[in-house]
Amino acid sequence: MTASSRSLPSWLRPLLEYLEAIPPGRRAEIGELSPLLGGLGGVRYEDLERWALFSDAGYQRVCLAEGERFELLLMCWKPGQQSPIHDHARSSCGARVVRGTATETRFRVTSSGPLMATESRHLPEGSIFASRDADIHLIANYEAQNLCTLHVYSPPLRRMTQYRFDTGDRAEFVPDSVPADSSLADALAPARPGAGTVYLNNAATTWPKPERVYAAVNRALRAAGSLGRTAGTNIETPLEAARGRIASFLGVDDPRRIAFVPGCTYACNIAIQALDWKAGDRILMSGLEHNAVSRPVRLVSERHRVDFACSPYKPGTPMDLDWVEDELKRGKVKLVAAVMASNVTGELLPCRELRELTRRHGAMLMLDAAQAGGVLPLSMRELQPDLCALAGHKGLYGTTGVGILYVAPGVEEGFFAVGGTGKDSGKVEMSRRMPDQFEVGTHNAMSMAGLEAGVAWLQEAGVERILAHERSLAGRFVEGLKRRGDVHFYGGPDLGRRLGVVSVRFVGRDPKDVGGWLAERGIVTRTGFHCAPLAHQTIGSHPFGGTVRFSFGWSNTEEEVDRALAVMEEMEGAVPKRHPQPAAPVADLPPAPDEES
Repeated sequence: MTASSRSLPSWLRPLLEYLEAIPPGRRAEIGELSPLLGGLGGVRYEDLERWALFSDAGYQRVCLAEGERFELLLMCWKPGQQSPIHDHARSSCGARVVRGTATETRFRVTSSGPLMATESRHLPEGSIFASRDADIHLIANYEAQNLCTLHVYSPPLRRMTQYRFDTGDRAEFVPDSVPADSSLADALAPARPGAGTVYLNNAATTWPKPERVYAAVNRALRAAGSLGRTAGTNIETPLEAARGRIASFLGVDDPRRIAFVPGCTYACNIAIQALDWKAGDRILMSGLEHNAVSRPVRLVSERHRVDFACSPYKPGTPMDLDWVEDELKRGKVKLVAAVMASNVTGELLPCRELRELTRRHGAMLMLDAAQAGGVLPLSMRELQPDLCALAGHKGLYGTTGVGILYVAPGVEEGFFAVGGTGKDSGKVEMSRRMPDQFEVGTHNAMSMAGLEAGVAWLQEAGVERILAHERSLAGRFVEGLKRRGDVHFYGGPDLGRRLGVVSVRFVGRDPKDVGGWLAERGIVTRTGFHCAPLAHQTIGSHPFGGTVRFSFGWSNTEEEVDRALAVMEEMEGAVPKRHPQPAAPVADLPPAPDEES
């Protein structure tokens, strides 16, 4: 987001321009913010009404702007209202009293437990005050007038700790917490990352999402009606606007060539199963495929007597192009299916070279971009795959429940599922036009709204910038792990040909034991086979229970990398050495590379 690109009051622009210029890894400094916050002195209360939300139930947090390392919030108060006694978990806060007069009281925890007030002061209109991570304070409005305060959090406020005055007891407060009236929410709640957590599982799903994603999902969820199924509404305008933005981001000339489907796995199934298969057809794929590709391939093989084969592998050469060309020359290859970036090793496959080979030999190319979408600069116009599947909840920063299927012009696919589309409801026959052919059933408007917001954020933040940040963190992490003597790395050594994904095995230890131990200490990873047993058989980790995978995202910092490394220094003696039960081998694979035990 650039300040000049938004319709903002003039008093916000200098502040946003400063914040957006902060280099990765550095917080906004309160001292540097002060003169910019001081520029708010001339703002009129009427100017704020566009941004503020008032509630009889109390003040309301309103996000004005959000970025990688900062967040702007207006807090609007009625007379007599006060905040809880709190600190800001892992966030510095600079604030300005925009209208009215506030009272701030600071506390410290006594040796006997209860809080003791150490300072209380009145903050007149226009004054600036600052709080650091562990400062315990209370802000109140005891005047007979409304109060507005503008706060700048760096990094964004994710949660805070609340305190009781009489006992000093504390409790974590998540601003947007889910009420405990859902068994699913209850099940997810313990796994929700919180204060002190280092989240290194972005290859599974990115977290946190940009603030605008949460807001877009919330707005869509609260809207009445169903796309294409509510009288007086027009499905085309909002839906096609979202489709157009995402098509532009992916370099798709005709937005109608992308379909919104329930997920990337669903998109892979359509791409593979809906082709017109004949007995004797052949499929080639890499040995690093996720189950989203390998299982549909095996299914069509069983149903249609189609043959398939997997490419040989060695670290740094995830798909052998000479082998691919030799197999294509043998003939009858209908489809080459390849993951663009491995979810296990992070290695990038040679997609452009595969496109040249398949075109030369008359085969189709299907790409699984679950890990690559939003992480690598992608252009369907340049890559020219016949089919491409993408996940909404990973690098595109949307939510779960939505994926994208790209079908190139001229590619003919059969039906995968049929039913209502919200269009052509008076006809019995199902339309064969894109994207209606694959958008069956009620659209997941909430997830689609979040996906559009995530893509909008990516367009402003810059894919290349985020990728460089993630690779830098991965490099720092690898160098730290190399100092240990018990780590086996998987994948090629060139981090420039990988994503920010690091898969390792701590020799002699079960990956699940390591992952569970790290989780108890606030380090979130993924362990085991990562829904890709084929890949683990290929790289040789399958007999050892898979790997421990660390995957970095835009919100991670060098400090978090160093903390994770420091925690792992305590592993000796804490995590027992034992080999996991051997897993059953995956069939139909070339021999795995040799590996020491």
